Amino acid sequence: MLVELHSHFLPQMDDGPEHAAVSIEMLAIWRMQGVEKVAATPHYIPHREPVNHFLTRRSEALVAMAGVAPLEMEILLGAEVLIEKGLSETEDLQLLAIGNSKHILLELPYFPFKEWMLEEIYGIIHRFGLNPLLAHLERYTKWYNDTDLARVLSIRGATFQINNDALFKMSTRRFALELVRGGFPVVFASDAHNTDTRPPNTKAADKILASKLKTAEWQALTERNEDMLGV
Repeated sequence: MLVELHSHFLPQMDDGPEHAAVSIEMLAIWRMQGVEKVAATPHYIPHREPVNHFLTRRSEALVAMAGVAPLEMEILLGAEVLIEKGLSETEDLQLLAIGNSKHILLELPYFPFKEWMLEEIYGIIHRFGLNPLLAHLERYTKWYNDTDLARVLSIRGATFQINNDALFKMSTRRFALELVRGGFPVVFASDAHNTDTRPPNTKAADKILASKLKTAEWQALTERNEDMLGV
């Protein structure tokens, strides 16, 4: 089963679709690619709103989609949570985990590595018992040196998500495949936001991975993706 772990298709939640009709189109594209289960992970920025306000908006977005067309796919609700100072003290943060899982998608800030980032991640692990899924790790190579990356990759219990787009460029493809071959707990996801500039691309990425990895590596990667969403 093809699954999608990171996506922004809920309408009027973030920088994803403005209209529910586009959201429905995105689900249709995933269905054509053979995807059967999708995690909806709109951006959650802690300093902008409390968790309960975000959950209300997320529910309303799903209702808006259902009002346009039947949702012919299993959707698991989650969030892409920006790591900020104090995040680990956020009330009800566990409600932003994906579906009924213990996995929470976390987005590192877009600037050089700081020690407090690790402190917040470990705080989330210990306070809430959640497993961090760190979003699009390939983006941080421009800010992180080898030591910084090694520290992030050593986080106990973490899984590292790579955007499918990374496979379409030689520089980031090399980084992504090295992580897989190095035995790190890696998953791939589309991080889709629309139907044109950042569309669902699960099938195209899977074809590249199947052609570049050894059979055992490919099977382990596929099983991990499925396990994340409880397939």
